[in-house]
Amino acid sequence: RRSTARNRKHAVQEGPVSISAYRQSLSSANRKSSFIALAATKAHVEITTLIVLGKNDSAEEMDALASFLASVSPDIPLHLTRYFPRWHEKTPATPI
Repeated sequence: RRSTARNRKHAVQEGPVSISAYRQSLSSANRKSSFIALAATKAHVEITTLIVLGKNDSAEEMDALASFLASVSPDIPLHLTRYFPRWHEKTPATPI
């Protein structure tokens, strides 16, 4: 389901979410998934992950991330972004 300007306006008018109160009610293991799930009920959510060679580029880690997001909502798109070193960074660019 795509969010339209009208849907976003309506979601904002429903009232603010107290992030500090919300965080206090969650265990640390559930914070991320609960926050994403809450956001997905209010607006269109997409996740972008920077893939860095040797840091988070294993098939197992990508599968775990995709499974995690699918458990929150199968409608959340996951975008994988290729890393490019800048300025003082020494890690090589993520290969295609």
